[in-house]
Amino acid sequence: MKDETAILRSTHGETMSLLGVTARGKAVGLHFELAVEQRYRNATGRNLEVVYTFPLPLNAVLLDLEVRLGGKTLKGVVVEKSAGEAKYEEAIDKGDTAILLERAGDGLCTVNFGNLMAGEEATITYRYGERLRFEHGSVRLTIPTVIAPRYGDPKAAGLLPHQAPTHNLAQDYPFALTLELLGPVALGTLESPTHPIAVSPIDGGMVVTLTGGAQLDRDFVLVAGDLAARSLAVVARDGDEVVAMASFCAQVPPHEAEAPLRLKLLLDCSGSMAGDSIAAAKRALHEILSRLQPQDRFSLSRFGSHVVHVTPLFAAAESGAVAAAAAALRSVDADLGGTEMEQALTEVFALGDRLPGADVLVITDGEVFGAEALVARARAAQQRVFVVGIGSAPAEGVLRKLAAATGGACEFIAPNEGVQQAILRTFLRLRAPRVERAEIAWPGTPTWVTPLPQGLFGGETLHAYAGFAAPPQGTATLTLLPTGDARRSATPWRCRRRSSTRRACRGWQPRCASRARGRKRPCPWRSATSCSPRRPTA
Repeated sequence: MKDETAILRSTHGETMSLLGVTARGKAVGLHFELAVEQRYRNATGRNLEVVYTFPLPLNAVLLDLEVRLGGKTLKGVVVEKSAGEAKYEEAIDKGDTAILLERAGDGLCTVNFGNLMAGEEATITYRYGERLRFEHGSVRLTIPTVIAPRYGDPKAAGLLPHQAPTHNLAQDYPFALTLELLGPVALGTLESPTHPIAVSPIDGGMVVTLTGGAQLDRDFVLVAGDLAARSLAVVARDGDEVVAMASFCAQVPPHEAEAPLRLKLLLDCSGSMAGDSIAAAKRALHEILSRLQPQDRFSLSRFGSHVVHVTPLFAAAESGAVAAAAAALRSVDADLGGTEMEQALTEVFALGDRLPGADVLVITDGEVFGAEALVARARAAQQRVFVVGIGSAPAEGVLRKLAAATGGACEFIAPNEGVQQAILRTFLRLRAPRVERAEIAWPGTPTWVTPLPQGLFGGETLHAYAGFAAPPQGTATLTLLPTGDARRSATPWRCRRRSSTRRACRGWQPRCASRARGRKRPCPWRSATSCSPRRPTA
């Protein structure tokens, strides 16, 4: 079965005619916003209640939803769930048009709207924002456009019947995308492992567009490489208070002697991995085996409907054991049935009677329902889980939740993407000194702060938020503990007045005049009307 695009269907399963899809995004510093517009027509000859399911990145914040029907525009507002459902049903009973947006879990959203008239066209536009991250010299931007088939029971994962996506051999749909990059991300080497792109310069940045007749058949990935990681700060007013976002990129000093790895490798060989995904997974595993040191110990298991242990438990990573594991991989295929990931993790966690210091590295597309059960199982095991997500539309929400809950991390590899850099970043995290906790010294006394994530690694961006009664002055400092005095700063600056606008800046921004590669660039935070940003969302 093909992956499901974000398609409009009636409650009885009839697909509306998709007329076109357009997406426009803008990255300013490490803040990214995207607006997606899809146009449909009800060609069935009768009035329908319809359901629209679409994917969002795990940490994205939905900023706006708009549905245009003829000359009428419906905009989403946030209300208490039961009140929203009651108003929706009341409108439908009266024959009015209404929309109801719900989070379906694991990175999916559903929109119900009723009384789409026969022959009527509908334009659905949603807009979201997310924070980008430096990761060892690169920034990876993924735009989910399809929903791959998932294994398991949607009801057990808390999805209502109308929220469960369906999949079929649907026709291809054209996809147009334009991205505007301003600030540090625009300075990198821009490549897409998933789509052909064209890159052209603009004032203060770059514009990326799709070429070659792109289709809605895979997620879009853009990688900005060869970047020098930076710490950044943004401060903005929100009502009577001030909100600060500090984006730290700290380094952790290495230990004089690295501890050997105790690594449990778990490969997904379920049916959903067939084709490009299993080929990419095997390339990744060969790269992993090549990076093991003789003092390391490892095990290799594969799973689908059941678990198969390929190597002895914690064999020393000497040349003979590594060669035997590499030879066994040659005959591996996606032939083990369903994706019983919870059962596989349970069995692998128990290997070695929970040997202290052991880590689990899972290679999978993650296409399962019920991330919460996986997260609960992983937390109970008290072993870090690292994930390499494989495929054209991996379940990012499921995999990131699993890694974050245990202090691990995720990497993603598209079918045609090289695996070396992703595996190198994974090993840098595995071999890095473990950071037990972190402390942030804010300038002034914040009225509130957001908690920090459990998994902290050097060379990667950590976003932190705090609220203040008045604009803070000074430097925010991050200290990673207990592994030495690794500090990087992010400093808020008052934005300079711009004589061209004849108005004072209403917000607080990073320094407006920056230098990059010897050239003065305009303020990367400036918008068409004001340089006051929206409040960052934790």
